[in-house]
Amino acid sequence: MQIINALFLKIVEQSLNAGIVIFIVLAVRVLLKRFPKSFAYFLWLVVAFRLIIPSSIDSGISVYNLFNSEKMELKNINLEKVSNTSNTAATAQTVVERPQKITEETTIDNTESIAYQEYETDKNIYMADIFHAEKKTTNFKNNKWINILACFWLSGMLGLICYTIVALRKIKRKIQFGIRQYGCVYECDSIRSPFVFGILSPKIYLPFRLSKVEQQCILAHEEYHIKRKDYLIKRVAWLLVVVYWFQPLVWVAYHLMCLDMEMSCDEKIIAGFDIELRKEYSRLMLAFAVNKRKFSASSLAFGEGNTMKRIQNILEYQKTVRWKLAVGTVVVMLTLAACATDAKSVLSDTNKTILSESETMQQTILLDNNTLNFSAELDKANDSTQNIADSEHIIAHQEAQWAENTMFDLEFCSLDYVDSDRILFHISSGFFVYDLEKQRIVHSVDLKALHCQAVQTGKACDVTVYQNGTGQLKAVITPYPYSVDTGYVYDVENDKLFAYNTALLEDYVPFDRFVSKYDIPFEDGVTKTWKMATNVLPLGEHSYGMICWDTIELATVYYKEGEQKYQLFHKEQATLPKHLKQDDSFYQSIAQNSGTSVSQCLLDYIGLYNMHDYAGICALSTGVVYSDQKQQEFAENTKKLSLDKEVHHSEDEKEYVFQFSYSDDYEEGEIKVYLAFKDVDGQGWRAEGLPSKSDE
Repeated sequence: MQIINALFLKIVEQSLNAGIVIFIVLAVRVLLKRFPKSFAYFLWLVVAFRLIIPSSIDSGISVYNLFNSEKMELKNINLEKVSNTSNTAATAQTVVERPQKITEETTIDNTESIAYQEYETDKNIYMADIFHAEKKTTNFKNNKWINILACFWLSGMLGLICYTIVALRKIKRKIQFGIRQYGCVYECDSIRSPFVFGILSPKIYLPFRLSKVEQQCILAHEEYHIKRKDYLIKRVAWLLVVVYWFQPLVWVAYHLMCLDMEMSCDEKIIAGFDIELRKEYSRLMLAFAVNKRKFSASSLAFGEGNTMKRIQNILEYQKTVRWKLAVGTVVVMLTLAACATDAKSVLSDTNKTILSESETMQQTILLDNNTLNFSAELDKANDSTQNIADSEHIIAHQEAQWAENTMFDLEFCSLDYVDSDRILFHISSGFFVYDLEKQRIVHSVDLKALHCQAVQTGKACDVTVYQNGTGQLKAVITPYPYSVDTGYVYDVENDKLFAYNTALLEDYVPFDRFVSKYDIPFEDGVTKTWKMATNVLPLGEHSYGMICWDTIELATVYYKEGEQKYQLFHKEQATLPKHLKQDDSFYQSIAQNSGTSVSQCLLDYIGLYNMHDYAGICALSTGVVYSDQKQQEFAENTKKLSLDKEVHHSEDEKEYVFQFSYSDDYEEGEIKVYLAFKDVDGQGWRAEGLPSKSDE
């Protein structure tokens, strides 16, 4: 119990010292009201320092000089350093005074020996006083009231620890069924506000059904929290609250620190926003505001803190002028230096001793180093607060979404770049970076999320890869209708997406070594079929690098370089579970393309039928209604269609009837079936239902 009592008394002492610092930080925070909130946020570092570290170096500018001007610290050049509490200060003075008097009254030869003898005598007296002082302190620490208060302190800590555990378990239950979208971003249906959760590998959790603009605003905010390690800072701050729960000023400091954390993050994010985006950002903040009666101790919520103050700060935000940065830096540095150092020793005239020159230099060096460190950290915290070019704004993006049974639009598969290490290619829904050595996709961009899908725009997006002299790559992604104003620049090396800006492509040139498969000479021995992408890369010696496929399923797509083949899509890399049918946009795109001609519709129909995709048949047919039950039944079918011949067509060539062979690999014999195709107004070419045994 003695150890607990001693620890409790030390904690109380620390809380009183930190209380002085908190008052000063609150005052300085008011002075910096019109300055960037990162200054106020950084000030709370010194409060944490005072709560964690028992003592610091002495300084003449320390604020503790105002409260402890009679602090005694005795030092002697020729004797051992002796220190104790103020209760034994009088005895310690004698230790210094007597050797000093003898030194003045005796000769130089015997000064040192006499002084040493006197010192040994006084040291014994001094140690005896220390023993009695410690005995009195021990008796005090055993006082029953100290025992009661220490137990009360421990009970409060235990209560807050239990509260924290319960809160963490509650959050974990809510996010246990979260769906990973890409990277560290998850979507949950049981949460009402976005937040960051985790320590070693923090993750961002978003509610479902957020628009892309909303996700962009929220992810920019939460990703900056992760970049700045705010999730760790908040955990440490909450731990200090648990230990110092009895000190009201610590709770005030925690609340204001969280507010300054969020407001400084808001200012960083909106630095490049126009007024409309700021309003949208504020609207989201208000929509996701957490219940203020519910104290947050575990996660960084998007709507956390004093919402109205944050919104007001956002709407009033202006670009910080340089003089404010300079003045704010000086004020914060002085505050940190004054609050992070202890009071300088003040000795009476009768017992002054001279500090050695080396000790004085050491104190000066320590203070200078601390000041430099504080300045460096402050500069880092305020890095790029006001001088951020639009081209440097990172746009949140997610990985391309696909399942192991996903199908793709053949017409929009394109090879974009090839070297000895990697290939870059895209389909209608995603842009991919494939590592040839690892034989796997290492990065991807969801083009559907960027509104680049053909079904959304009418045509495929344009992708051009640029490289510089050192081999670094950037891809320009432009949705249809093609305009640089709506384009993006993807930094392949860093997996970052930016709004299009010509400055990002300085010293970069387009990769232009591809040739069309239609321009390859027949003597090169390349079979030009619909099962290969248009762009091919000449490798010499009648060899080419190309993307090929066996069916319209992603699982069959591969890159071929001479005789070497690389499967591009592995099911373990799929970002979506295996689905019953494809995304509606896929069928819309297929139907739109198939409607252009009867031959295209016929080809697509046979392909989807042989893959037993009932939803695809419904998309290309009239008079057929989709249901999940029919989709499952159709998937169990093993028979396949193969075209035999055209039976007849109408005079206006608006209707054709074809004969097919309907066979099964596990059964002998074929059945002849027929199917009509018509040019339907407003839709293009469509099949009339399912094949039948009659040609009527």
